[in-house]
Amino acid sequence: MVDAPTDAVTPHWTSLPDEQLLDVRMCDLDLRIEGTDLQHRISTVDAQLKARGLICPQYWISDEWFSPDGVPGVAVPFYLLHPRLAKLELSQMLEVEGGDEETCLKILRHEAGHAIDNAYQLRRRRARRDIFGRPSTPYPEYYTPKPYSKSFVQHLDHWYAQSHPDEDFAETFATWLDPSIEVAPFGMIPSTLRGKRALLLQSPAAGESRKDAWTVIPADLPFAASQHVTVDATIAADGKLTARLRYVLRGDNELLLRVAFHRSSREQWKGLAQLLAFSDGFRGQVTAVTASDPSATREPFTLEYEITQPAFVDWSKQPVRIPALLPLIGLPEVPARPASAAASPPIELGTPLDIEARATLHLPPRTIIRPTAGTSVARDYAIYTSSYSARGSVLLAARHVRFLLREIPAARLADYSAFVRAVQNDEAQLFPLERPAALHPKPAAPKTPPPAKPRP
Repeated sequence: MVDAPTDAVTPHWTSLPDEQLLDVRMCDLDLRIEGTDLQHRISTVDAQLKARGLICPQYWISDEWFSPDGVPGVAVPFYLLHPRLAKLELSQMLEVEGGDEETCLKILRHEAGHAIDNAYQLRRRRARRDIFGRPSTPYPEYYTPKPYSKSFVQHLDHWYAQSHPDEDFAETFATWLDPSIEVAPFGMIPSTLRGKRALLLQSPAAGESRKDAWTVIPADLPFAASQHVTVDATIAADGKLTARLRYVLRGDNELLLRVAFHRSSREQWKGLAQLLAFSDGFRGQVTAVTASDPSATREPFTLEYEITQPAFVDWSKQPVRIPALLPLIGLPEVPARPASAAASPPIELGTPLDIEARATLHLPPRTIIRPTAGTSVARDYAIYTSSYSARGSVLLAARHVRFLLREIPAARLADYSAFVRAVQNDEAQLFPLERPAALHPKPAAPKTPPPAKPRP
């Protein structure tokens, strides 16, 4: 959680019990940020600020996270500077806020947002107040967030951006400064920010005044979003399924996977692939994972994994019925029908996306495959097609969906519901497989004792 400083002598207070350690004044702990994990994390955020032409805040040790009003600096909690203090914090507060690297960086970026707000006096600008609200608004003792609101970013937990206008700005700034930019393809902005207003902070040339301006972030990606999946699978005579899946992605899903694999060690990749397999409708155990370099952003992100599932089918039960072994298509949910005649928001379909999935399933020789008919559904907002065929003991399956529009009017709810049902019904199809009875493994016949010989 929190490592000891690399160049420090073990302080005398590390051996004190909690009751005595609580009586030690903070100034007597002789703490330093230098040489700690926290220094490395601060350097990471400072580098991101410098890369965007912004100043870096000052940092000092305090009893909690905060950025004073009007001060371009950040107070960091003392308990992050030594593992003994982190242990004490955990025992007293039941958590160590910022104790792990990911959470610590999130909080540092959030507090840096407050510091930048103070340093550039952005709250004095009318545009800033129009977008985020008035900084003079009193902080509420409690707030009730709207989890599904698309008017706020979600960075820290509990929808913190909705608590106050200043927190809305800091959370938006933190999202903009997110480390996913390190592995984002050139020109790609996270979907939570696209289409929203942003303040361009420009460093003036010598003798010129600042030319900061508000602008709208483009809603479109700098390239076409796509997701192509190929599945090469085999079902053995004993019913075991072995499959190898390959993903090639561009777009929002690409960025999610790049960030996840970038933040994880190779030892954790198998767990990530297991979650992906489960979300795509595959069961079984992931046995091997390979992925392209998350920072190699000139090319699409690729991921391959192998998965096995013993006893996937029971050939003794005829006919056997199996799905197409294709990943499920994540269709945007059908919104609930409004209870009143009030105007409803449009149905959001997300960024236009092309999804194509193809599967080749090898079955034992002499297996009879009975493929079902494919489906074709076309609308002005999306097109879906599927095809299924057999070639000897090989089942071929393909599905293709193209989302063409970002949203459709709420009045088309019934039409979109019908489109979703058609796709889901096609995905739910099962394919009958039959094998000659002579090929089924037969249970061993029970042994009967020989007849008893008659007594003389």
